Amino acid sequence: MSIRVETTVTGPGPGEMNQMLQEISRSTLVELFGRYQASFNPSAWNWPRETKRRVGTVGSPRNIVDIGTLRQSGTYSFADPYTMEARWSASYATAVHEGARLRNGTILPARPWTDAVRGTVKVSGIPVFPLGKKLQQRIQMAVAGS
Repeated sequence: MSIRVETTVTGPGPGEMNQMLQEISRSTLVELFGRYQASFNPSAWNWPRETKRRVGTVGSPRNIVDIGTLRQSGTYSFADPYTMEARWSASYATAVHEGARLRNGTILPARPWTDAVRGTVKVSGIPVFPLGKKLQQRIQMAVAGS
């Protein structure tokens, strides 16, 4: 499963200001990825039943970490300074994020951690990362410090 996040940052042109905008965009997107990863931990996700995990039985609300394979499979890359692709390579990543129906009929509810972090899905206990506002604040601070 992967998600592509693009920022649109404009400035006065090439040179030092352009480099500053690129660095702000990259560092802010890296912080966004960190927030995605952190969203696995809170016991914020509704679950319809108790489940036996390796660490014991859990109910609802709960986190989405059993042994950490899904979270550990997360990586990111940049196509350019303004575009980050975040991906989780665990074979069941899409099923966790989007929900699924297993062959035995069991329904796994969606736990859309990326949507919760971006604020497009409300999940109590997952703080929203205001990407646009963060970029704006960081640019204003950098320009003021120039």
